[in-house]
Amino acid sequence: MEFRLYDHPAGAPGAVLFSETHPIVVVEQGLFSVAIGSLTPGGVPDAAFDAAEIHLGITVNGGAELAPRTVVGTTPFALKSRSAEQLVVPNSFAPAVVVAPDGKVGVGTAAPNAEFSVVGDATATGTMSAGSGIIGGTFDASAINVKGRPVLFTTDASSVLLVEAEADRLKIRDTLDATAINLKGRPLAFSSDATAVQMEIDQVTVRDTADVTQLQIKGATVIGTTDPTFIWITADSATLRGSVDATEIQVSGRTLARSPDGTSIHIQIDEAQVRNTVDVTHIMLNGQTLASGLDPSVISVFADDATVRGTLSASSVVMPQGSLDASGGQILVPGGFIVAQGGFIIGPTTVNGDLHVQGTLTAANKLFVIAHPLDPEHKYLAHAAVESDEMKNIYDGMAVLDEEGEAVVVLPDWFEALNGEFRYHLTCVGAWAPVYVAREIRDHRFVIAGGTPGLKVCWQVTGVRRDDYARRHPLAVESPRRPAGTTDGR
Repeated sequence: MEFRLYDHPAGAPGAVLFSETHPIVVVEQGLFSVAIGSLTPGGVPDAAFDAAEIHLGITVNGGAELAPRTVVGTTPFALKSRSAEQLVVPNSFAPAVVVAPDGKVGVGTAAPNAEFSVVGDATATGTMSAGSGIIGGTFDASAINVKGRPVLFTTDASSVLLVEAEADRLKIRDTLDATAINLKGRPLAFSSDATAVQMEIDQVTVRDTADVTQLQIKGATVIGTTDPTFIWITADSATLRGSVDATEIQVSGRTLARSPDGTSIHIQIDEAQVRNTVDVTHIMLNGQTLASGLDPSVISVFADDATVRGTLSASSVVMPQGSLDASGGQILVPGGFIVAQGGFIIGPTTVNGDLHVQGTLTAANKLFVIAHPLDPEHKYLAHAAVESDEMKNIYDGMAVLDEEGEAVVVLPDWFEALNGEFRYHLTCVGAWAPVYVAREIRDHRFVIAGGTPGLKVCWQVTGVRRDDYARRHPLAVESPRRPAGTTDGR
């Protein structure tokens, strides 16, 4: 027997939702029992039950379908179930509680990724115990236990005045509003005044903003300021990762940096690193000018070496000596120039626009790289430059011989003023002939002869530069090598 499920009665337009053939069906007194979908992996697809109505058609031994088709109805829903593949208790917008097939429980999420997942805030009036605990949002409880061990509790739940942690480590990812924090019964931090924080630990890391006038670690003042424009640090070293807005900074009583006005910085240490942005017209290191820019569009660097880790944007950059390393950042000089007087630039450098060099351009390899003509979206095409031990120019073309088997090749007017020491090369196309240069270049032209009428001849002429610049700056083919790391960049 073949069983088919339709979304329409016989004679009406529609589609077949599912079909299955049972080769052996036992019929007794006109009665038989068949589980439709039992022979199909996965059974009847769920999409089949999305139809507005379902009609069953039966065919016996390939004959005509029995008429009429039987309407498939629904059974009443169960009010209580002993088991279910998934439990969903919805609220008005999204599932409030979900028990997934793998046993994971989710609150506020339809896809729990842990044994118990809570998305949103959780409130516990008593004690909450768990195998591991991560608080990502707000947790309002007087006590938290992890693996049966107290981790956090507070004696006053209405206003957090005291937090005691019985754990090896305490991480605060957001804001903790408390006047005292204890870790394993030992004071970790307390604040008798909202403007002062005292730390009783070996090390403290401030990842965001600490708005206090004084910070103490183990009873010793670490950072203090009586004036918002003045900061002193009583530690051997200090790292500032964000912004410091002060006219002077001191470390262990020694002036680290000061700014008599808002446009210059004087640094009194052996080394200084600027990881972000410094907006000043003048920077001094140990009394020596490091960089200056009275004009915001022009920067002059007065150091042996300079490293650009981010973006240096100016209309002009002047480097009297040393190296300018931009391998970790970029230098933007729109419409301007970079002057490296006796110095050099380190790292990959990209010029978006024209590059004009007043002098000699030296490179270990010269080539062009363009988008591949046959596959510009996925490939590049590179060609190397032609090298020579002379300042040589190459010219070529195609000539067609006249009735006399000759041709006159006319060159530009400036050809002989620029070039000398000419070399010639001729190649016949389509046939062979004893072609030769009948007259060398004179008055910017030369003559080819020895061929047959109509013969094509490819010609090539090379010349060595003899202009004023080439005469004053002859090519040195061999030169002594400088020590590694010096301004020749090798």
